[in-house]
Amino acid sequence: GGNMTVKLFSGRTYKYFDVNTGEGKATVTLPNRRENLYGGKFVENQCQAEARDAFADRLLALEKAGHNCLWHIYDEYVLEVDENVSAAEIREIIMTSPEWAADLPLDVDIIESQHYCK
Repeated sequence: GGNMTVKLFSGRTYKYFDVNTGEGKATVTLPNRRENLYGGKFVENQCQAEARDAFADRLLALEKAGHNCLWHIYDEYVLEVDENVSAAEIREIIMTSPEWAADLPLDVDIIESQHYCK
């Protein structure tokens, strides 16, 4: 089989390797196995990749604005900011949609704390 490249709205691409189609189904080679592909799996992969790109775009925007991201976990940023930085300022940066997804509605819950909490 051949490779299949998917272009995301952000311009980034990802690939499926060794895609085989036949007998009404598609399979792809993963590092340790073959996996069946179907419409729902393609949609899930596309959504997860787009979400990752939006998350990364907002991370870069936070850093460009001078906010230090100590680490990130799944869909959370852990920032260390001066006490004079408002949650509203952080919220505005995170909720600004990426240029490549101007109509993407974003939302955020912010927890202000002296230490990390889940």
